[in-house]
Amino acid sequence: MPRIVSSGALFLALVGLAAQPPGNGSKPGPVTQPPVAKKGEPPAAKAKPGPPAFDVKLADDSTVRVVPLEPTLAVSTKYGKLTIPVADVRRIDFGFRFPEGVEAKVKQAVEDLGAPVFQVREDAQKALLGFAELAVPALKQAVNSSDKEVSTRAGVLLKQLKESLPNEKYNLRDYDKIETAEFSFQGRVEATRLKVATQYFGETILKVADLRSVRGRGPGGEADDTVPVDAARYGRPNDQTWLDTKIEVSAGRPLEVTATGKVDLWPQQAGGYVVTADGQPRQGTAPPIVAANGQSFHFAPGTLIGRIGETGMPFAIGSNYKSARTGLNGKLYLKIAGSPWGNNSTGTYKVTVKAGG
Repeated sequence: MPRIVSSGALFLALVGLAAQPPGNGSKPGPVTQPPVAKKGEPPAAKAKPGPPAFDVKLADDSTVRVVPLEPTLAVSTKYGKLTIPVADVRRIDFGFRFPEGVEAKVKQAVEDLGAPVFQVREDAQKALLGFAELAVPALKQAVNSSDKEVSTRAGVLLKQLKESLPNEKYNLRDYDKIETAEFSFQGRVEATRLKVATQYFGETILKVADLRSVRGRGPGGEADDTVPVDAARYGRPNDQTWLDTKIEVSAGRPLEVTATGKVDLWPQQAGGYVVTADGQPRQGTAPPIVAANGQSFHFAPGTLIGRIGETGMPFAIGSNYKSARTGLNGKLYLKIAGSPWGNNSTGTYKVTVKAGG
């Protein structure tokens, strides 16, 4: 006589089968439960992230990666002193500082421009020319000297230095620009030396006067920034305005740029002439982009364009750009090739930059 299995028993049997692990039928291992703190004991602390790493650009344009050993940074501002957690710092662009022992030499050379002996004046002029950008602030003051000889020679030197120095070295600031995770401001880092650790040289001291910039690194070791590029501002036809991303690119280091978003080349007919950062060659040629040396460059309308440094040559970035080694040092500037019909475009590219690595 066959056994009659009730629907309830059948349901329980099916549930039991569904609960069995797949595979060869071996028993599952023990279930691991998260540790529970005993009564009166504090809960286990979460692992803290590692110390922040920074890329430091030195006066000779070389770059070294460091980990600061001090937790905070004191900065003097117009409104008082601020103490900034180092972990919150994203970037510092240092203003002008004299290297140790140089200020007195520059000051003496400026005074010697008005010396009664001709050869002393000539030697002082050669010395100041050799100091290059370090002499510029003192010479800018010296052109207003009541001593005609000092004023004249200072003016001649400034003209020579302006012609030979990059703009960023000729127009040095007397303040630092600090960018944190919350806000950016101007001030002056009070420390004259920074204690840091490096991968190859261990703990060392960096003189602030030898530094040009400090830039925070991403968790993977690379600088990773996302910036919006507005076509209405940086894609106007026959306009040479560039977006300063404030992202430092180092020669010999990789650079990766990706761009998403769309730009409308003819917003009067919305949606009819929309392009990506790769541009649209079928729409003709955009108005020329003029480099610092006067050379004209032509790109497809809507193309995302890059430039390294104030005097670098424009190059096409598009939606995805990768370079194993860049050949220049300087900040990355971005621009959008304009509409071929002479009107303003609309839209924004969201650009992610990874510099270094």
